[in-house]
Amino acid sequence: MSFMEVTRMPCKHAFHGGCLSRWLESSHVCPLCRHAIPASADP
Repeated sequence: MSFMEVTRMPCKHAFHGGCLSRWLESSHVCPLCRHAIPASADP
């Protein structure tokens, strides 16, 4: 069984850490619910 890095957003949605980092480079909203994420917040 392998484990992946999971990052939880403030809106409680969880994503693969690497994928989320790439997403947040160009967008500051949750990919699922579009909850705004402050630019200074860590995912």
